[in-house]
Amino acid sequence: MEGKSANILVVSDNDAGISALLNFLQSEGHVVTTGDFIGGAPSTNELATINVVLVSRATNSGNYDEGVEPLAWNSLDVPIIMMAPHLMRANRWGWVDGSAIQSITGGLMTLIPFQSRIIPLWLDSRPML
Repeated sequence: MEGKSANILVVSDNDAGISALLNFLQSEGHVVTTGDFIGGAPSTNELATINVVLVSRATNSGNYDEGVEPLAWNSLDVPIIMMAPHLMRANRWGWVDGSAIQSITGGLMTLIPFQSRIIPLWLDSRPML
């Protein structure tokens, strides 16, 4: 990825679960910042230099759906790469039209089209980073 790097904010409440992901992103030349942000989305100041937010697969969806948290996350002006499918459910952040996660082999869930800046990332047959 010569000459092209991004400032990436990796969100996870499981530091041990993201070490391989962080190592990979940094080895590709990206500048990586981490945080759990339990209780609310990152502030405008925290996002000032961030190009993309990556929500790790190693994230407990129940820690990110209290009160106005979904609204705060869905209001970010920075693109989000979602690797935590449980957070996309209707009863969490409302990105999909169901509350259960179906098997990828059974077909993808219908995404609720509300913002083109959201990038769901499915890693069906690869190890989760």
